[in-house]
Amino acid sequence: MSRAAVGRLSGPAGRAGLVVLLTAAVLAPGFGGVVAQQTTTATTASSLPTITLSFTDAQSTPAVITGVAEGGGAQTVRVVATASAAPAAPVSVSVTVGASGGTAVKGAGNDYTTSTDSVTVTINTGVTSGSSGDITITPGSDDRVEGEEYIRFAAGAVSGYQDITPASLRLVDDDAAIVLSLSPGAVMEHTASQSIGVAASFAGSASDLAGSTEVTVTVAGGAGADGAVLAADPGAPASGDDFWTDLTANQLTVSIPAGATSGSGSFGLTARADSVDEAAAPEKVAVSGAADVGGRAVTVTGAELSIYDRVITLGLVDGSGDVLTAVGEDDGSQSVRVVASVPAAAPVVLPVAVVVGASDSTADKGSGDDYTTTAASSVEFSIAASATDGES
Repeated sequence: MSRAAVGRLSGPAGRAGLVVLLTAAVLAPGFGGVVAQQTTTATTASSLPTITLSFTDAQSTPAVITGVAEGGGAQTVRVVATASAAPAAPVSVSVTVGASGGTAVKGAGNDYTTSTDSVTVTINTGVTSGSSGDITITPGSDDRVEGEEYIRFAAGAVSGYQDITPASLRLVDDDAAIVLSLSPGAVMEHTASQSIGVAASFAGSASDLAGSTEVTVTVAGGAGADGAVLAADPGAPASGDDFWTDLTANQLTVSIPAGATSGSGSFGLTARADSVDEAAAPEKVAVSGAADVGGRAVTVTGAELSIYDRVITLGLVDGSGDVLTAVGEDDGSQSVRVVASVPAAAPVVLPVAVVVGASDSTADKGSGDDYTTTAASSVEFSIAASATDGES
């Protein structure tokens, strides 16, 4: 009888425990064709347990970390190997520190150095993870704007487990970043659109930017309880929406020209005038940015825009402009002006009408009573457009 070698069995990724049909044919005289079929299960690589790599600091109670900072001096980290299933016998994982494929360059005078080139992590019987010994990573400190780079850790093959995916530890650039600022930084609810200026400023040297730099600015609702809600459809805002913009996809590009360290742009924002009392705290609009220099992402510090409720605060000043809170019965006639203030400028003139001697006053107004005024029962004035106060 003739026998043929089956050879290596393999299957597509993600198909665990593939069923393989084996067919036996007898080629001796008197036997024709197939005489037997045997069904068996071939174990493919995707059915094997996995091991993943991560990082912690070296504290007595280690905390998970994802990166180290440039300029932070020597920093101690440990590699943790975690198995999806506890091994029946101890498993050793050999890990290369600073393996090829990382964007950060290893070595003296480069992005970082390490106390060792490799470590071994042991996962003991009956547990699912193990930790390496201490690895000292010392990032270099330079003035180049490089953005986030990555230190790659690669593990060798472990029998009985799938190939281990390399892990990357971030190397966070500490050099000058791009900072966004807004003008104005606060607005008041109003039906009219208000122009918001955006400035992108780089704190380093223009030569570090290596030409024109484009910053993609995104406007979004703020986070938390005081976050303003961005309308998904400005043409038909839903109940509870607080604002919308005139931008496509709520994004604009601010360019920093070659040889310069700042650039600017603007967009229109409508802060919805609603009937909800939100005077306790302003609502927040988040303005974030993204940019790269030399093909590497750099840190862009965003900004917040405050939206204030339509609240006018009244106060009094004397003829010299000093704040006035009381007058004495024997002080004689005194010059008093009313000041009206708003927490943020409105895009239009705000008319203000103030009742003098309102009905809830405890002092009686009139000849022979507690006081008299030269003004009528009310005074009217306005707060100019783009101003935050006005006076009678």
